[in-house]
This record gives sequence, C-alpha cells and structure tokens, in this order.
Amino acid sequence: MGYHTEFRGSLRFNTKLTETQLSSIKQILREDCRDHPEWDAMDLAYIDLALLPDNSGIQWDGSEKT
Repeated sequence: MGYHTEFRGSLRFNTKLTETQLSSIKQILREDCRDHPEWDAMDLAYIDLALLPDNSGIQWDGSEKT
C-alpha cells in the first residue's frame, strides 16, 4: 500500500531576488542531493521545490514521494 502527501501554500521571499540569486536558486532546484556529499543530505534525493511563476518564492513541485 502506498501513500500520498500533498503540500499547499508557498514560501515567499521578503525581497526581490537579484539575477545572481535567481540563477543560483534555479541551479540548486535542478540538483540531486546525492551528488553533493558536502550538503550532508545523503538520505535525500531530489529537491522537490519550484520557483513560483513570478519568482517571488518557492512551492512544492508536485513530485510523488516527497
């Protein structure tokens, strides 16, 4: 038997991101945690978050088994 968890809402940034910050967040959101032992997150896999359409925050990307 499986399970399903659904997350609602978003975390909003309290300032507008610079292009450098936005680029950094976009890069991190595409990463697999297992490829970064320095993050000390070997029991995690993917970062299941996405930027909001207006880049004002992040939210769950809808991935299964988050």
